[in-house]
Amino acid sequence: MERFRCENIGAGMTVVTSREHGFGTDAFLLAAFASPRAGERACDLGTGCGIIPLLWCRSPAKPAKIMGIDIQPLACEQAVRGAQMSGVTDIFTVLNADFRTACGEAGRAKWDLVCANPPYRALGTGLQSRRLPAQAARHETMCTIGEVCVAAASLLRFSGRFCLCHKPERLFEVLCAMREAGVEPKKIRMAAYNACKAPYLVLIEGRKGGRPGLTVLPELLITDATGAYTPEMRAVYAGCPDG
Repeated sequence: MERFRCENIGAGMTVVTSREHGFGTDAFLLAAFASPRAGERACDLGTGCGIIPLLWCRSPAKPAKIMGIDIQPLACEQAVRGAQMSGVTDIFTVLNADFRTACGEAGRAKWDLVCANPPYRALGTGLQSRRLPAQAARHETMCTIGEVCVAAASLLRFSGRFCLCHKPERLFEVLCAMREAGVEPKKIRMAAYNACKAPYLVLIEGRKGGRPGLTVLPELLITDATGAYTPEMRAVYAGCPDG
């Protein structure tokens, strides 16, 4: 069996996935929520296979520079291969490092946008996988939400944006960690599989040095009453062969 699989996400972008490092719906939702503007400098913490930067590269108004940081060598290898196959190495670079200590290498206080899809579960909660990559993706074995927020704040320029996704049950903890790091929560949006289910994900945007004031956006529904993707979700997947 081949270790790597190449997945077409549209607009000439290819993501290299493996059993250890893949992607799911949350990455699409976060990439669309963060939406870097043309010419911005964007950094993705814990980039994995590079799915979020490569989704950003699909846009005609793509960022001027994207850096993906990940501590796991295999993830970085996949992200680099994806950037090469997609022809975006001039825009998207990968740094194999611990983002908690890599601010000097990544460029302290110079990024317009920092994005993160962090581990959702605190240590000691839920079943923990025996596979190390799965542990790192799901549980806070390598970083806590507080450390993610501190790293983001270090990388952001003043008034720069930090966007992340997390589980609704940890929303208060995440908001407190953001504010403590000097990133003021400004927008939140809940996502649910359909109107009959409770939200399973929360998308959050904060600004470094921002003033207090939180906007709660309308809920994002993935499917309608028939089980089909909603128009908004079809727009999120737009360009993907199966979207």
